[in-house]
Amino acid sequence: MSSAYPSGILQKKILEKIKFKGEITLTHGVGIPNYIRRPFKYSYEKKENLTLTYLYVGRLSEEKNLSFLVEIFNERQEKLIIVGDGPEAYNLKRKAKSNISFLGYINNKDLKQIYKSVDVFILPSKSEPWGLVIEEALTFGLPVIVSNKVGCKDDLVFKKNGLIFDINNNDSFRICLDDMSKNYKKYFEHVNTLDMKLIYEKQVESYLISLE
Repeated sequence: MSSAYPSGILQKKILEKIKFKGEITLTHGVGIPNYIRRPFKYSYEKKENLTLTYLYVGRLSEEKNLSFLVEIFNERQEKLIIVGDGPEAYNLKRKAKSNISFLGYINNKDLKQIYKSVDVFILPSKSEPWGLVIEEALTFGLPVIVSNKVGCKDDLVFKKNGLIFDINNNDSFRICLDDMSKNYKKYFEHVNTLDMKLIYEKQVESYLISLE
């Protein structure tokens, strides 16, 4: 192969590790989310002094590490909303306490109101090559918490807009939740200064430049 288009830093490192000899073009993503503009705007004051509500959107399968997520939230007061369906759905619902809600599969066009109703997005995957839902969450102005196995962590998740936890350390995740709760205003304000449209423009340009 003469060319490769890694989506981010991690994927580029893999190509360098195997000593790929062709041209490497960083694309800054794996696709454009449905919402390239924030469809709503709300103030932090609306959320102040309230218990945070967290959101997961995706397949309910073993590699997404949702059993771990449910176990942690079973210990806490915060609300967790899980959107999606999959083979783990029955077991997850059976073990979840009342602060955890399962909404099942929702069409993309209807996700707007779900994002609007929550405060933080979580992706706790054991394995995640990229994580397009993180781009979507940031587009909606939500701070994020991701595992250190999420592929886009080095490209999109910074101390200002989110937190990264160690997949092999439960306390690491609890610390992230406590930090987010304590410093939510800081994360909220920073993520809402991001111009995600610029990232999407870079993604398109990376392909166009390689064709010149």
